[in-house]
Amino acid sequence: EFGRLIDLLFRELSAAQRVRIRRANLLGLVHDVVQRARDELVANSAPVEKLNTALAEHPDVIADFIKHPPQTNEPGRQQPLVLALHEAPPGIPVDLVELGCSAGLNLLIRQPADAPTIASRTGCDTNPIDITTVEGRARLSSYVWVDHTSRFNTLGQRIESAVPNPPTVVRADAVEFVASLAPRAGTTLLVWSSAFIPYLPDSQVRALADAFDSLAH
Repeated sequence: EFGRLIDLLFRELSAAQRVRIRRANLLGLVHDVVQRARDELVANSAPVEKLNTALAEHPDVIADFIKHPPQTNEPGRQQPLVLALHEAPPGIPVDLVELGCSAGLNLLIRQPADAPTIASRTGCDTNPIDITTVEGRARLSSYVWVDHTSRFNTLGQRIESAVPNPPTVVRADAVEFVASLAPRAGTTLLVWSSAFIPYLPDSQVRALADAFDSLAH
């Protein structure tokens, strides 16, 4: 049924859209709509046709999804950050910065025991997701696939706990953001990324490496 829906949806796209869209965008789009209209779709005797009709009636939804690449914010990727915090100089507060942080959920990592205090938390992303909005929460959770129930539930819990006091995420290019950083006296500047750099083109990876080199000197 899910594969049939993808085929139906794909036929709704123009030739230009088909070139630009990723399969992950389609899957995320379908999951997003399912989350928004779950009760109606479950009660309907022909949910695939009903969903396809809904998408056809709202081309703006499709256009919005193919405009942006898939975005995730996986809380399970925090372990490298925990290790980095334990390696930071003891007794010196840490200014935590995350690149390509999406909604910034990993910036809200709990203070690890026996690690320096996290004094500030800031992230950057070219298209940050605002988890205080229904649309932002739906987009973020739409890229956790339907059979990954544990990940989906964990993400939902992290979003719920973060909404009252969301992290600070700046809309910015990572290279420019790193170039703008300056370590504060009496603190350790810790810049990290969970799963962002592998998606950059080689030229931007080199530019980011140059920005880090300048920051270190």
